[in-house]
Amino acid sequence: MSVRPVDLRGAIVADLAKGNLRSRDDRPLLALPVDGLSIALAEGGPAATRALGAALGAALEAPAREALSDGLDAASPQDVAYAVNAALARFGLGRVSFEQWGDALVARWHDAPSNVGPLAELSAFALARCLSSLLGADVSAAVIGHDERSLRVIVAHESVCAHVRSKPNASVAEIVADLRVESAS
Repeated sequence: MSVRPVDLRGAIVADLAKGNLRSRDDRPLLALPVDGLSIALAEGGPAATRALGAALGAALEAPAREALSDGLDAASPQDVAYAVNAALARFGLGRVSFEQWGDALVARWHDAPSNVGPLAELSAFALARCLSSLLGADVSAAVIGHDERSLRVIVAHESVCAHVRSKPNASVAEIVADLRVESAS
């Protein structure tokens, strides 16, 4: 077994009398209304969304590594998924399950901060940054669809993700078909 049970008790320490929110390792945290953050990201544009996504992904890396007791060499895909979920849980960001669609890896994100808009894109960038660091792979991510309960994020090379982002109103089936045509040519 290459994962260790993650104890999330005390992961977030709130001292409401002082108006203070901290992580268990005493780093300051900030609770923001999701709607306000979404508006700020929309105003800041794609560069702000990418930058904050990268910072969040970097913050996810340490708790994910902590969950892998034997490191990545002995980790199965399920172990990595567990580690990523442990990190997401520590920040109150929901949970992901991974699916393979041909050569593509797709994360189904349950209870994401948002299923649409800049906050969904921020979530995708954070996941890509975390996975890139954990796996030592150059991957990006893009929102590929959503329903009322989950967000779907494709994790792939940046060229594939840029193609997905260029078709924001396409259905998942249309995007997958389009990617198949692109890879065949």
